[in-house]
Amino acid sequence: ALLLLAGCRLPEEDAAMLKTDAYLETVPADKRAVVRPTAENLSENSLEYKQFCRKLTAVLQSKGYDTNADTPAVIINLDFGVKNTNTLHVKYGFNTPEKPHSYDEVSGSLASVYTRRKLYSKFVKLTAVDAARPKRELWKVEVVKEDAAEDFRSAQNELLYLLSKYIEADSSEQIKGTVLDTELYQRFVLKLSAGETDLSLNAGMEQKRAYEKRLRERLKTENAQFVRCGLNRKTTAVLDVSSFGFLTEIEFNPSIADTRVRSCVADLVESFLPPPVGVPNGERFSVEMLSAD
Repeated sequence: ALLLLAGCRLPEEDAAMLKTDAYLETVPADKRAVVRPTAENLSENSLEYKQFCRKLTAVLQSKGYDTNADTPAVIINLDFGVKNTNTLHVKYGFNTPEKPHSYDEVSGSLASVYTRRKLYSKFVKLTAVDAARPKRELWKVEVVKEDAAEDFRSAQNELLYLLSKYIEADSSEQIKGTVLDTELYQRFVLKLSAGETDLSLNAGMEQKRAYEKRLRERLKTENAQFVRCGLNRKTTAVLDVSSFGFLTEIEFNPSIADTRVRSCVADLVESFLPPPVGVPNGERFSVEMLSAD
């Protein structure tokens, strides 16, 4: 009631929804396996399939499966991709427009505000069958992330994280929920145990530190190139990197007056910058060049 009287905006429904549905008949004793695509639009030669299969293989191996077997005992049928769910995501609130009206007219002072957008389901479906009797299903699992993103890779870490739990498991029913970014980063990306995690940490800042660390390690391998550019002493720099991995600005300390040296160093650094995926926008990165340690 207080929200209505104050004309406040209600919280927006922006959280991505994760779903999993898993069945288990039996865990195979012989885990020599092969992964096969089942959808017509999936080709074993496509880059999308090869890239995802490498990540999926690591999850299957953690469950004991040998996916390089010449004579598999288990066939794991794979389907993955993106579907337009045709569902409208509704964000709602209340405003109080000032509209003149007569005394006996129903007031329109309270009006709902709706913002709608399409949702896309990024999904992975695995069905394990007996290689000798392909109609005999051993276990199956489907995991889904539903939000406004159209890109499968934006969801694959969450999907693989769920698979690591529900391969060879029975969920009893479809389970819906969310996963914290910090949980996903620490448990799945960093491979920390629950005894090592600290969910009070900010996942975005953790990924910034990891990004900085990778840059510093790479810069140490480029000392000869920096000398060719004209650097002759240890130099620190602060980098502004765009979401797409472009170097938008570099500040040197101590400052470098020679424009040719500045440009050469900047071009060299930009040539191996990856996009800072997962790092909050606006973060800057501190690095060193000609560092001996």
